[in-house]
Amino acid sequence: MKGALLLSDDPQIFEKICALLVSRGGECGGAVGERVAQVRVKGMLFNAFEGAELEDESIEPFFPEPGVPLPDRATVTGCDLECRSEEVFVALVRDIAALSDAATWILDGNGTVWRAADVDPDRLQL
Repeated sequence: MKGALLLSDDPQIFEKICALLVSRGGECGGAVGERVAQVRVKGMLFNAFEGAELEDESIEPFFPEPGVPLPDRATVTGCDLECRSEEVFVALVRDIAALSDAATWILDGNGTVWRAADVDPDRLQL
């Protein structure tokens, strides 16, 4: 499965992801701190995992897209996101970003930091 890390200044972002995916026929469950939300879109499974580890040195360094401020890892909430389709991933990430007034970013597999609302499906590296 291909994936990226969602970072948000919204401490309730995972609950909002759950509500969005459930509203689209998905599921959300598991123990607090280990919950998983998932939905199937266009035959592709999209998974969101609560409580991503943000201290892992393997996610360094960050390379922000032009004009994108870097998130403060000390204050953001993280969720691991997985999907095999960049098209489905980007569509859902944009919808997730619209759920909150707080800043939300995607950290892709190349270390590029995107505003979640502005992720480019042609350049995103899952």
